[in-house]
Amino acid sequence: MDDEPAVAKRLTVQDLSVEQLEALCEAADRAVRDFVLTQINPRFVDDLDVAVDVDGSGPVTIVVDVSLSLKPSAGKVDVKRLVDAAGDRAFQAVEDRLRDFPCRSRN
Repeated sequence: MDDEPAVAKRLTVQDLSVEQLEALCEAADRAVRDFVLTQINPRFVDDLDVAVDVDGSGPVTIVVDVSLSLKPSAGKVDVKRLVDAAGDRAFQAVEDRLRDFPCRSRN
């Protein structure tokens, strides 16, 4: 398919270590890939790009950008809806992972 729907979603968080940010990025990437590849047979995927970026310092913004193109043999698939749902899964994974981190209080 020629169209390559993409979605970028953002979440702002603060006070995280580099290791924690890396864990969030990995969780988001894994969630997108796992979701897409359970919804579409991998042989129909022409290109799946997932970019997870962290912008800023202090409070940081996590940006997940997902783009997907399918081979014509995939048939009629609502790629936009699939990409949107994958982005939602990425942020659910980030939020779940954030709950696993210890709370850092300032005294």
